[in-house]
Amino acid sequence: MSHIVIHDNIDGITEYRQFDDLDHAVAFVEELRNTADVKDAKLYALGEVAFEMKPYFKVEVVNAVPAPVPAAFETAQPEAVTYVDASPEPVETFIRDTTPVVGFDAPEIDSVPSFGEPPMQSSGSDARRGLFGR
Repeated sequence: MSHIVIHDNIDGITEYRQFDDLDHAVAFVEELRNTADVKDAKLYALGEVAFEMKPYFKVEVVNAVPAPVPAAFETAQPEAVTYVDASPEPVETFIRDTTPVVGFDAPEIDSVPSFGEPPMQSSGSDARRGLFGR
């Protein structure tokens, strides 16, 4: 059975040291106490814990009938609808009128609007031409 010695070093950092047998672990604790003045060393026996790996199965129900809904959560049933037999009467149809409106004066457009003069081209090679200028 293996053993482990746990102690704090001079800097206060916890150290762990594992040994194959108890005699070596005890000798190390004695050395810590006699040469390094370590007073808080702890000695533990490490034993193997037996365990077994088992598969885990999860059941999912496919195409199952849903559970009944409690009465408090049931939705209200729609009221009965009574249909009236309508006699075949002529229906007035409406056709969209496409004739121009009289008295509406739309402004006449003489030309396409302009966006002003194009920007001046600089002759210098250092000139910035924008983000995508070459």
